[in-house]
Amino acid sequence: MPVSLAQRLRELIQREGSITFHDWMNVALYDPDGGYYQRADRKRWGREGDYRTSPERSELFAGTFARYFVKLAEKELTIVECGAGDGSFAFGVLRTLRDQFPSQFAETRYVICELSDDARGRAQERLSEFAGRVQFYSTWDQVPVSSGICFSNELLDAFPVHRVVRSDEWLSEIYVALDANGEFVWSTGPTSTPRLAEFISEYSIELAPGQVIEINLAIDDWLSQVSEKIEQGFLITVDYGAETDDLYD
Repeated sequence: MPVSLAQRLRELIQREGSITFHDWMNVALYDPDGGYYQRADRKRWGREGDYRTSPERSELFAGTFARYFVKLAEKELTIVECGAGDGSFAFGVLRTLRDQFPSQFAETRYVICELSDDARGRAQERLSEFAGRVQFYSTWDQVPVSSGICFSNELLDAFPVHRVVRSDEWLSEIYVALDANGEFVWSTGPTSTPRLAEFISEYSIELAPGQVIEINLAIDDWLSQVSEKIEQGFLITVDYGAETDDLYD
């Protein structure tokens, strides 16, 4: 019988000690054998799923961006979508290009970078009628593109975050540990990377004693990867956010 993800996390903590919330969240979302985005038994998208993003709610979202992409491209249209999910956005873009911009569609190359094996398989099935125009990759370093349009929708808020708390005058990080009964509990400890303090300093964040915030360092890492890969083109990302003064108030 397969060992559950929760049990594997317990064994990891028993063996190596408490782990950061970041590492816990990363495993919970992306573990190949039990992470949320990898599970084939979960219906994640759509009205009956766990959430609905703009491509599932309306065809206008993908159609609007398709027309915008045409305006950005001079001739050949290369689109790299990161975190494409089940392919709903890609389907809407490609269908709009085929029906309304046939000459641009003939020169279109659509590249999907999707970590989840399950989502990638669903996208391949959904986009089967466009098979000749779509390529699939699981990691960014595999993508053979140096120019074009890089697009993502609600990707950045799916990256694992660090949780930190101000304890008196010190900055501590929140970890996941086990109690005497083997149940998961919160604990605090030293920050796992100096980048957390650097982030707080860079954005002039002032924390009150006991205040807990989330810090998403992976966004900067992702942006660095994109800038190294795409030598010429555009980066368009759609997501949620807030001004620093509101977010950390």
